[in-house]
Amino acid sequence: MKPKTLSLLQVNSAVFLWGLTVTFARSINTLTSEAIVCFRSLITVVVLAIFLKVTRGEIRVHRRKDYWLMGILGVILCVHWVSLFAAFKMAE
Repeated sequence: MKPKTLSLLQVNSAVFLWGLTVTFARSINTLTSEAIVCFRSLITVVVLAIFLKVTRGEIRVHRRKDYWLMGILGVILCVHWVSLFAAFKMAE
């Protein structure tokens, strides 16, 4: 596949996935924002595990302090997602 075609496919896939965020939040209106984020995180872990298994890849952290940074960034991202889905529910 040509690099330009691959790039267009990647961009369109990203746009499609980002567009599903609102649809996902609206379709699961019986769950709390926290439950939606946990469900999405679980799906992500499963998909990444399958991807790493198929590609025989691995995730490496070179420095010990990077674990703390990943943890802090994970908490920030979690708060962001919970806030985003709460806003989607309030806007409905």
